[in-house]
Amino acid sequence: MGEDEHLSTQDEERGIVVLPSSFMKCNLYEKLCYLHGWKIHADNKGNYPKVQEYKECENDEILWPVGSECLPVCSWTAFWVWKTN
Repeated sequence: MGEDEHLSTQDEERGIVVLPSSFMKCNLYEKLCYLHGWKIHADNKGNYPKVQEYKECENDEILWPVGSECLPVCSWTAFWVWKTN
């Protein structure tokens, strides 16, 4: 395990859990959008387009079969407001 993957005694006492980088907010938001049928990516500055500009996922027999309907998602700004505690 790398140094960043260890919890210190202080972290454990405060109830802090260190999550892997795949749990970054932007990764979680992109996964949420994909599971709702939207394929999105941030630009090189980390900005996402407006929700109305999101593109539907391409059809895939297993992951996104023909006839699947996209579900609504909140904007990146609304999702980003999520805080710890």
